[in-house]
Amino acid sequence: MSDKRDAVQSITESVLIFIQQYHQEHGVMPSQREIAEGCYISQPAVGRHLDLLEERRIISRELGKARSIRLLISEIVSDDNH
Repeated sequence: MSDKRDAVQSITESVLIFIQQYHQEHGVMPSQREIAEGCYISQPAVGRHLDLLEERRIISRELGKARSIRLLISEIVSDDNH
C-alpha cells in the first residue's frame, strides 16, 4: 500500500512541477490536456492529481473555467525531468 501511495505522490509532484515550468515558459497555466501530455498520464488522472493538490491547498481552480489553476505556494522544488 505504501508503494502505491508513494507512486501517486510522485506523479502529483510531477504534475505540480510541470504546471510551474509551463507557466514560467508560456506565461499562462497549462490545460488539463497539456498536463496529461507533458506528464504522460490520462486526462482523468490529471483531474485526480489536481484534486489532490487543491485539497492540500497547493493550487486553486475555478470550476468550469479553462486554465484557471493558481499556485498558492511561492516556490516549488524543481525537477530536471520536465
